[in-house]
Amino acid sequence: MKYIEKHNYSDMKINDIHCHISRQYPIEETRANIKHQMEYLNLDKIALMALEQSSKGEIDNTANLKALYLRDRGEGRIYAFASLRYFADERDTAEEIFRQVKLYHKLGFDGIKMLDGKPNFHEYYKCKLDGERYAKMFLYMEENDIPLLIHVNDF
Repeated sequence: MKYIEKHNYSDMKINDIHCHISRQYPIEETRANIKHQMEYLNLDKIALMALEQSSKGEIDNTANLKALYLRDRGEGRIYAFASLRYFADERDTAEEIFRQVKLYHKLGFDGIKMLDGKPNFHEYYKCKLDGERYAKMFLYMEENDIPLLIHVNDF
């Protein structure tokens, strides 16, 4: 029985715009789980937010690839947002961030997910959202209509 049938919800179309995938499960198990969630919750579309790097600095080198793989097998119902990679050293430049966004756009990602506004991420990586580090990237995203999901002021 679907969730809407159990809880008396309408049959209107629903889109989940912020869904994470877990690195601990094999990709096909994740794909089956997403399909089940979409059917059970009556979701029309879903946006997967890759998380290559947590706000605590944990790394998952496969998250962006997994999101794109799942999107490409989602029959037009799954969107993939890439996450940016930071190094916490001199490599974290405006040019590097801009390079990543252009690459992800070229690869076909539907948008970008940023943790940069989370206080612990902001403190660790020393990033100012209104600083020069992001100016070129934000302009490029605006000019190319690239959606951005950004966390701000949460833990």
